Amino acid sequence: MAEKSQYHISLRIMHWLTGIPIILMLIMGFCLKMEVFPDNFPIGKFYSLHKSTGIILLFLLILRLICRLNSNIPPYPKNFSHFLALISKITHTSLYITVIGMAISGYVMSSASGKAIDFFLFNVPLLIDSNTDIANAAQQSHNICAYMLSTLIIVHILAALKHKFIDKDNIFNRII
Repeated sequence: MAEKSQYHISLRIMHWLTGIPIILMLIMGFCLKMEVFPDNFPIGKFYSLHKSTGIILLFLLILRLICRLNSNIPPYPKNFSHFLALISKITHTSLYITVIGMAISGYVMSSASGKAIDFFLFNVPLLIDSNTDIANAAQQSHNICAYMLSTLIIVHILAALKHKFIDKDNIFNRII
């Protein structure tokens, strides 16, 4: 029986269903950080959208991890070096950890700041009392995760393009 050369359809869908919104969330976050909005911009609604989208992405990522843990992962091509396989595994694991770190630090930052976390029409309970030191540490963690995640995404995309256009191996097609 031939080995499957693609990820399961659920993982391929979840890859794109989480990947594109994560990039959009990073852009939103950098816009918030750099304060690029005009004076009359409804910044509060933008923060609410950012937080709501973050909550959705966290649940999608958890679902994606469950799918990944319960799916057979296609093997690397026979000519794929052990070093590249290791780098790939480290990068993918780092992507998951960093996204989860972003979500947790975002929640802690809002909660410790005493700022409501609106999830569209609902309020997410604040489980941490207001504490400026915790809020500042969480904000710093959130910012560091944003830069780490941006770097990892760039590496991930460049590696995918390398496999597609330079190596012309089957790696890129595994997720399409």
